[in-house]
Amino acid sequence: MATGTVAVVVPVYRNAATLPALVERLGAALAEQAWRVRLVVDGSPDDSAAVGAELAARDPRVAVTVLAQNVGQHRALERGLADEPDADAWVCLDADLQDPPEALPALLDALAGTVDRPDAVFAGRRGVYGTRGRRVTGALHRRAVSALTGLPPDAGAFLVLGPRAREAVLDARAPSLVAAIGAARLPVRSVPVARDARAEGASAWTGAARLRLSLRSLGWLVARRATSSSWVWWAGPAVLALVLGSVIVFGRAHGLWYDELYSMEVARRPLSEILRAAWEGHGTTWSLRDIPPSYNLPWYVLAHLWLWLVGSEADPVLRVLSLLAGAVGVAVLTRAVARLGGPRRIAVVAGLAVAANPLVLAWITEARPYGVAVLAVAGTALGLARWLDRCRGGLLLVGLAGAGAGLAHWFALLAVAGIVAGGAALAPRRSPALLVVGALAALPTAAMVELNRSTVGDRNAALLYDTELRLPLFAAWQWSGTDYGTALVVAVLGLLGIVRGARRLRVVALAWVGVPVALLLAVEHWVRPVYEPRYVLAALLGLGVLTACGAAGWSSRRVAVVLSVVLVAASLAASTTLLRVTPRERADDAAALIAAAHRPGDAVVAGDRQSALGLEHHVRTRHPQIAPDLRVPPVLAVPDPPVVWYVRVPIIRGETGPVDGDELLVRAGLRVQEQWFLRGTWTSLMVQRWVR
Repeated sequence: MATGTVAVVVPVYRNAATLPALVERLGAALAEQAWRVRLVVDGSPDDSAAVGAELAARDPRVAVTVLAQNVGQHRALERGLADEPDADAWVCLDADLQDPPEALPALLDALAGTVDRPDAVFAGRRGVYGTRGRRVTGALHRRAVSALTGLPPDAGAFLVLGPRAREAVLDARAPSLVAAIGAARLPVRSVPVARDARAEGASAWTGAARLRLSLRSLGWLVARRATSSSWVWWAGPAVLALVLGSVIVFGRAHGLWYDELYSMEVARRPLSEILRAAWEGHGTTWSLRDIPPSYNLPWYVLAHLWLWLVGSEADPVLRVLSLLAGAVGVAVLTRAVARLGGPRRIAVVAGLAVAANPLVLAWITEARPYGVAVLAVAGTALGLARWLDRCRGGLLLVGLAGAGAGLAHWFALLAVAGIVAGGAALAPRRSPALLVVGALAALPTAAMVELNRSTVGDRNAALLYDTELRLPLFAAWQWSGTDYGTALVVAVLGLLGIVRGARRLRVVALAWVGVPVALLLAVEHWVRPVYEPRYVLAALLGLGVLTACGAAGWSSRRVAVVLSVVLVAASLAASTTLLRVTPRERADDAAALIAAAHRPGDAVVAGDRQSALGLEHHVRTRHPQIAPDLRVPPVLAVPDPPVVWYVRVPIIRGETGPVDGDELLVRAGLRVQEQWFLRGTWTSLMVQRWVR
């Protein structure tokens, strides 16, 4: 017999009389096997729920899931399979005792076979177990399914599943268990099993119900076979992210700001120079001499390779890279939500809500690594789902994606910690391996933190906010796009999401956002301020999943549709403000203003690091005619210029910036003739025209 734990999933409808005998026979049949049984009471009007609860009280191997409404045999089986992630094999059989539990040892032995090991083993239907009409019509249906899928012609809903078959059933959202496995095209076997006659009562399956299910299953299989577009449902949110992001990148057309300019100017350098500067702890230009590219070194290397690949250094190029990574991340997140046990509608709503979210769109359209961080964190969640399902490569994906998340942005590692904590809570017996992989994934980020702790890290830490322990409110407010209506929708649906949807999905989503927020609150209270909205973006993806559970996790389709539309519409409405916001910095406008009036011989002087970085970039890429007259620190003096165009930063985040160059120009006998103030939300610039 197969080794490991066997989870038996039994849909129950009007089977109160047979449940005690079923559990007893399962115990006898699986006496040499670690096993448990989950009775899924499918809105049964009899005492099935009470009988199941009594059996569970007497035997810890018995668990009961009670559904408030009747959802049908297949949906009940799906729910039971989703609620039993921590097993090695899964059994599906009816509660009416027509499927003999005594056949399970043979089915499990076939599943564990060493030669051509299958992913599922069917109990091939034999015997006189119903009326002639039901047997004939059932045989015709199974023959049709066999023709469409290649399954054995005697395959029914009494079967044993391995991890990949269970995964296929949960992913497919098919009308029937058999159709889901057939569509997956997995290797299967059939072992002949004689079905018994019904011991109690009559079948709840009327002829009309059987016909409807048969037509739905066959129609679904035909449609599935006729098209290869089964990926569309989870790629749709990614397309939305691409469309909305493209509107922001190309429609708004803001110039690059300081952080983006730094990424561009570092990425264009030879790779050997980038690596050497990071290792030796110095910048790649004089104006960046004390800012080594070690802080986000993996991003700069990726950006360098991307510039080489596309062969362009235009402003949108790195923004497009981040947008593409973020859009793929949305697709991966959608897939991960479905794999974690959520119905497809919850997965799609989660993807759409994240794709339309203003905080997500604001930062995956920047020439910064936040799109990559979204992709890596979503990949960690998908790896966890695969690990929970005991699928090959799940733990490896958790480790690689988790390490990538931390390397993309240090704070993203907190989201990885939350996801790992959620997985450990769901599968405590298997958690040591998961926790070890999570710890190993953190090592590259720990090395980067140590490398930057006394240089760039300290400087950037000075920009973090003190929320006075209101960090959860601050973060939710930013996730809502600082819009009161959207904030109300997020708050209500987020709270509902804690209790709606599949348990496994809710646990992971709650840990995804809750663990990072709790850790940051602890650091803020005991150590120092740690809040910056973009830094918690990766963790807030979990809030997006929770709101999707609260919107689409209802059994009433009408309620789910209405709430899902409200959630996505509110996110879209909040995101429209991104098209109207003031640029973070207007270095491109400063360069254009000077270029429009500049004459050869007029000196163009940058008075500080921010101005120098912006001018160097935009003069090189847009206004090369100014290049011979450009002076950046430390070269400020020019040989008796007739006119000096002087650019400096008067305000950085509300504070007065350096203005030392003013004194040099006054001593040279120059005075200000005209000046322009270019306000930005992050850095404002002053452009002055000095003459003698």
